[in-house]
Amino acid sequence: MVKKSIDITGQKFGKWQVIDKNTSVSVKGKVVWNCVCKCGTRRAISCGELRAGKTSSCRRCVKKGKDHPLYNHNISDEERT
Repeated sequence: MVKKSIDITGQKFGKWQVIDKNTSVSVKGKVVWNCVCKCGTRRAISCGELRAGKTSSCRRCVKKGKDHPLYNHNISDEERT
């Protein structure tokens, strides 16, 4: 029995927006989608990672600090610099 994949084209997961299904890449038999981050970075990501919340943005955005889980929301942007 073959599982029917869910079409998530156009959906947003954090800063990622799903563009289309990646037909040439399969990670451990998982469905992989081409995504673009809000900053413009493109990456192929498995549907499971997106839906489980394991990724919400690209590394460039994480390095900016605002998506990091330990980000301190009590400090203003002026105090960070």
